[in-house]
Amino acid sequence: MASPVDSGASRHIVLIKQYGVILLKQALNESEQIALLKEIKKTGNVKEMKPSGNLNFYISSGTSGSSTTSGGTSANSSQHKPQFHELGELLFTRCGEFVKEKVSSANASVASPSASTEPVVASSTADASVAKNMIILQDAGEGIESTMGEVQNEPSLKRLLQEVAGEGIELTMEEVQNEPSLKRLLQAATNEKPVKVNTITGVAYSPSSELKNHCDLDKPLYTMSVALGDSCDFTIGQKTIKPMKNERSGKPVKMRMESGDAMFFDGGSVPHAVDGVCKDTAPEFWKKAGLPKNYARVSVLFREAIA
Repeated sequence: MASPVDSGASRHIVLIKQYGVILLKQALNESEQIALLKEIKKTGNVKEMKPSGNLNFYISSGTSGSSTTSGGTSANSSQHKPQFHELGELLFTRCGEFVKEKVSSANASVASPSASTEPVVASSTADASVAKNMIILQDAGEGIESTMGEVQNEPSLKRLLQEVAGEGIELTMEEVQNEPSLKRLLQAATNEKPVKVNTITGVAYSPSSELKNHCDLDKPLYTMSVALGDSCDFTIGQKTIKPMKNERSGKPVKMRMESGDAMFFDGGSVPHAVDGVCKDTAPEFWKKAGLPKNYARVSVLFREAIA
């Protein structure tokens, strides 16, 4: 399984500060998605599923030789598939480098007050439509068009473009230190506490399935979720019915995850839900993948060991 390109210059990054969520848009290109899906199928754990609902399946755990899973059960070398762990750790690292870069930029701005404080709207590597002075703000509503002039003159649209392009995002050291998920990523990027992906599992979704709002644990569970297949509508931060002591909720944020996207979040502390699957939005390769019937999408979950 080939590792994703480290640069990802034209791949957008979205940051949701209040929940420490980072979304890497198109973290995996199509060939990388195909390679990942082939490796998943090799595990032999991709089974038939019902026309509705979800199916959870195991992929890998532990470390090379022998270890324990995040749940405390033993894992021998036959259960450990290093290619998955390496991919997960690379994606964690990419998010960590993003946090480190933003903190360094903020520090540089403070140290050089004469420098311009005007945020960059979009780099030359952003979506090609920007270069044509026309952008389609998909996150604001499918098919809505705005000229670059209109966006520059409307603060809310300008900010949206900055976030979708990964530009204009600012992070101070104080913000990172006060947000546990971002603090964890910075620790990884500085090698203070390197990432060790301990468990990889998958969730298969049927076309009509959803995942109710929930937190996974009563403690932090740093997770990287990689999407394959149909897109889905994802909600972060909505208060659960019976919040646990570690829950961090507030104003919910909705986003769309597409095939190839990767999202870092604290699944143990931050409520999250899949509101629905967007039918027939999967890349062409998905239709030819030879998956069991009713597989609309798969979410691959890379997780650190539970502290």
